[in-house]
Amino acid sequence: MRFTPVFPLGYMLVLFFVSSLPGTETSQNALSNLPSTLQNLLHIPAFGILALLWIISLQYFSLSKKTVLRIAIILSAAYGGVLELYQTWVPGRFSSLEDFLLNCIGILLFVFCYLKFGPYLEHFQTLKKKHPDVIIKKAINWPRMFKIKEKPLQSRCIENLHKNQQLKRQSSHPAVPDS
Repeated sequence: MRFTPVFPLGYMLVLFFVSSLPGTETSQNALSNLPSTLQNLLHIPAFGILALLWIISLQYFSLSKKTVLRIAIILSAAYGGVLELYQTWVPGRFSSLEDFLLNCIGILLFVFCYLKFGPYLEHFQTLKKKHPDVIIKKAINWPRMFKIKEKPLQSRCIENLHKNQQLKRQSSHPAVPDS
């Protein structure tokens, strides 16, 4: 499945909805029960996730990695700024430079984590595409690592895997008919 811009745009709608919740004393929403410090710190993962969604989505276009990162950072930060300005018109809410800075910190932190740990995830994906049998064997053998008694279904899966591998070997080296 292609990861399209629908996912970051949908997530932006969720952020817009959460930003539209009134902050009056009489309102009863999930965020009004949280301490204000925790509410402010939630800006970090909220906009970090938005940046990651944009990075993942933009990778399917013919853009360089630098360009993808720049566009994701700019889109996420700009949207964070727009939401902060929008909150000046929401009853009981106000625009805050501190919130915008927390948005930017979250974006940069998650982009840094993506740059640091993303290659490991990409390596796993290419390994899975090139050697699916290795991944299947490791997935089937996980009970042995934890000394869990194997179930008959797992044994059958291993047997089927071995049979499939033998059939592949035989089909790649067909027997020469006697003449």
